[in-house]
Amino acid sequence: MGIPMSQNLKKNGFAVKGYDIMPEARKTAEENGIPIAATLGEAVKDVDFVITALPQTAHVEESLKMEGGIFASAK
Repeated sequence: MGIPMSQNLKKNGFAVKGYDIMPEARKTAEENGIPIAATLGEAVKDVDFVITALPQTAHVEESLKMEGGIFASAK
């Protein structure tokens, strides 16, 4: 999860919700003031922008296309 990017977005007035498949990353984000969604679908529901910070293109594609993912859940 892009904690520094998320913190900068929050600092500049954007509402930020995060999600990560790794529990440790979610905990670290929460400790750094980033609200965490329970699922990817929840993270992208009813938002104007979705930003991914993923290590590989395959991870982005999976996040976009998976059941309950970005394409299925974002407006």
